[in-house]
Amino acid sequence: MKSLLLLIILIHISCGNRNNHYSYKAQKKILKKERYCSAPIRMVQNSYRSINLSTFNKWQTFNEFKMRGMGKALLSPFVYVKRTKDSIVVINSEQKEDIRTYYKVGNKWYNYLVLEPWKKQVISTKSSTEEPARDYYRICGNDTILELKCNYIRDIVLYEFYIKTRQTCVMIVPVYGIDFCDHNKDIYNQMLHFLYFYRNNRSLFLSQHGKSIYDRRKIYTYKLYSYKNKLLYKCLEKENTLYFSHTSLGLFGIQPGLEKYDRSRSVLEGY
Repeated sequence: MKSLLLLIILIHISCGNRNNHYSYKAQKKILKKERYCSAPIRMVQNSYRSINLSTFNKWQTFNEFKMRGMGKALLSPFVYVKRTKDSIVVINSEQKEDIRTYYKVGNKWYNYLVLEPWKKQVISTKSSTEEPARDYYRICGNDTILELKCNYIRDIVLYEFYIKTRQTCVMIVPVYGIDFCDHNKDIYNQMLHFLYFYRNNRSLFLSQHGKSIYDRRKIYTYKLYSYKNKLLYKCLEKENTLYFSHTSLGLFGIQPGLEKYDRSRSVLEGY
């Protein structure tokens, strides 16, 4: 896949007010402990029609926690997977235009998705039940998936941050105007810094607020229950149960975020 390009731009920024963010010393600790991508990655790729699937391996599903294909492809849908030293391409057998490309930097795999960008031209509201135009910045592997979802509502970008393991999904609603204040610069670094702050200084993480004292980071923990024909994410903080169809793709089939749930079968607090 020589036509796949990895565009890495090295830009160092400081985001927002010092008092509203985790300290420079804390960030230095991360620099010492982790090797990570220092800037946004953009995936530039050809359409499905230009890809030779005979060069791909077939697997039943793709495990983003282990970053490898899993199981013999016996059921449909399955996935086509092509792996090189520093990239992986995964294609859904039933949605061949959905080409997911992962690039390896250090010991992490980076993935970027753009979903329904045409909706940026559609006037929508925060309360709409439909998903708006959105991007996902993702870091996969090492038994964890990190995702930053960027929702485009008119001229505003609203964020959701996900920390996923095999059994749980932690959803964090960041503070508007403080967290991820420039999502076009060093976004993957910001994600790792945000994770470090959440894990290592929880009291400060929860106490910081925006212009209003009530505008604080919100944390929701979902536990995964797997059944033969369904996957359920049950929230521990509120009466939410998200229902997903369990297809032959398993967890890979319901990525990214928590958006592919069946609204008619789910239990949503306030609805």
